Amino acid sequence: MLFGRRSRTLNLKHKDMKNQSLLRRYRWPLFILLWGAGQFAATMFLYGRTKEAGVGFVIALGIICVAVVFEMIDETRERNESR
Repeated sequence: MLFGRRSRTLNLKHKDMKNQSLLRRYRWPLFILLWGAGQFAATMFLYGRTKEAGVGFVIALGIICVAVVFEMIDETRERNESR
C-alpha cells in the first residue's frame, strides 16, 4: 500500500517537472556553474594569469548561452501551445 502511494506521488512530481520550463528546472545548476566560472576567472585575473582568466570568462559566456537557448526553447514551446 505504501509503495502505491509513493509511486502516485512520484508520478505527480514527474508531471510537474514536465510542465516547468527548462530554465526554471536547471536554474540552480546553471547558477552554480556560472558562479564557479566567475570565481575562477576573477582569481586567475587577480594573480595575473590572464590566459586562464580568459578561459574562465569564455566558460561563463558558454553557460549564459545555454541559459539563453533554454529560454528560447521555452518561448517556442509556449508559442506553439498557444496556437
